Amino acid sequence: MATVDRGTTSTTGTSEPEAARPGEPARVWLAPDPVATEERVGAAPASWGRRVAATLLDGVLIAVLGFFVAILLGIAGTTPSVTAYRAGWAALALVYAILMLAYNGGQTAGKEAMRIRVVEEDGAPIGLGRAAGREVLKVVLQVLLFLPYLLSVLWPLWQPEKRALHDLAAGTRVVKAPRKPPNGYYDAADVA
Repeated sequence: MATVDRGTTSTTGTSEPEAARPGEPARVWLAPDPVATEERVGAAPASWGRRVAATLLDGVLIAVLGFFVAILLGIAGTTPSVTAYRAGWAALALVYAILMLAYNGGQTAGKEAMRIRVVEEDGAPIGLGRAAGREVLKVVLQVLLFLPYLLSVLWPLWQPEKRALHDLAAGTRVVKAPRKPPNGYYDAADVA
């Protein structure tokens, strides 16, 4: 009789189960159970629609911010090359997302409007390093490799925990978030 192993870590430190020892039943590895993950982390995965809406809202905000930065730098009337435009947009988007995720409870303005946030796999708040890794991967895929970025964005549609490829690589999850309190800070119970 085979036993089922849902995404637990073996004693060797890998996510794949160890081979069965002689005389023991074989083990079958299945993808993590979304319900068990939700119970462990304490929040339901965010829907794909909310994630897309948050990205679109952030894109509009970054475009507006980029326009004002261009005015401040005195380059609004010039015609930059497509490469310069994309590099400037990517840098602005990268800095914005990293700082907002790390210092605003895992939320950009778009994510806050859609009431979702980014957390680590175990539900802990996302730190600066993990936010930077996640966002750099997204920008690299978006700017250099559009088709893999598109695949990453569509991945939550069929992934059991609704995680994109960049979430899987960075060890993060996007979850539903409670409405942010008027003081702007979540209680410890809401974050943990």
